[in-house]
Amino acid sequence: MKKMIAFIIAVAAFFTSLPALAATNNTPSSWAESDVNAAISAGLVPDRLKSNYQAAITRDEFAELLVQSIFTKINKENSSESPWDIPTFLKKVDVDVTFMDTDADYIKVAYAIGAINGISDTEFAPDKLITRQEAATMLVNTVHYSSGLGFSDLVKKSYNDFNKIATWAQPQVLAAGSRGIMQGTGGKFDPLGTFTREQAILAMYRVYHHVNFSTLTLKGVAIVRTMYENTHYHVGKDYIYMDYPDEDYVNSNVDNLWLNMYDLWDDGSGDFPSLAQATATYLYKTLGTNMPEVRAASEANKSITVDFGYMTYTTLTKDHVLEMKLKPGYELMTVIAGYHYGYPAIDVEPKVIG
Repeated sequence: MKKMIAFIIAVAAFFTSLPALAATNNTPSSWAESDVNAAISAGLVPDRLKSNYQAAITRDEFAELLVQSIFTKINKENSSESPWDIPTFLKKVDVDVTFMDTDADYIKVAYAIGAINGISDTEFAPDKLITRQEAATMLVNTVHYSSGLGFSDLVKKSYNDFNKIATWAQPQVLAAGSRGIMQGTGGKFDPLGTFTREQAILAMYRVYHHVNFSTLTLKGVAIVRTMYENTHYHVGKDYIYMDYPDEDYVNSNVDNLWLNMYDLWDDGSGDFPSLAQATATYLYKTLGTNMPEVRAASEANKSITVDFGYMTYTTLTKDHVLEMKLKPGYELMTVIAGYHYGYPAIDVEPKVIG
């Protein structure tokens, strides 16, 4: 009898220890192992996330993974330009946000590119776990500009729990599934399920390996490039401001933005304008449209405001060369396969409003 009791206790102790053993497992699951190892080899994964792969990922951890992956992807796609890293980004971009619970630079970058917002204006909640519907939203917020968006009914029908997905997350879940970035299993998406480290690494590897993402954007709408050396930005909750601080910069340095503007400004445009005037016109063209009113206003050194539906775009204000004020729907703007925003998609039809 004593031997039997001892045996039962030993068996119970063994099974009680299994969750702890699983939680400290440093090997990816078999279905994830190949892609996780490929992501590590590509340089996407921060050192601290190269273990405990089945653990739920936090907002802080995902922000670091996302920023490292995106910079690696952008630098690979634009190898002829100076590479992005966090110090370079924060030298060019002032991030107008103060979270009381974190001061991590990679979180500032993730916020500025529009990937991850705080849970309030002053709180980021770095240790909070991410649900799967939140993960889909963050991923699509990051890549929508240059990857294109699809809202496939086939994806919707493949999830028998689609009606359990929060309304605010449904477009991003559809887009993530349509782009093959993030999908469900067994006919479910499991929107409130936690997102694990290995799932997050796989998603970022899919972005790196399969998604057309070669353009870094602020809040997902404004192109920012290292080659435009003298441009400087301020990014906040619902705005992007751009300036060209040094009007004499071109006298001693060759700035590719200047060269591009020079090519744009043809002989019929009169005397070559100030950098501010030309920048306003050139960067307007990067938004996928061309309105003669914008160039005419720049030639006359006058301000003009254009409503894109998802934002307003104002040139040559008293404070900035450009001011972009974001409106609802900007998170789902794309210039691929049409120029549209929102869900259902609305075609962008720019209108001069001031």
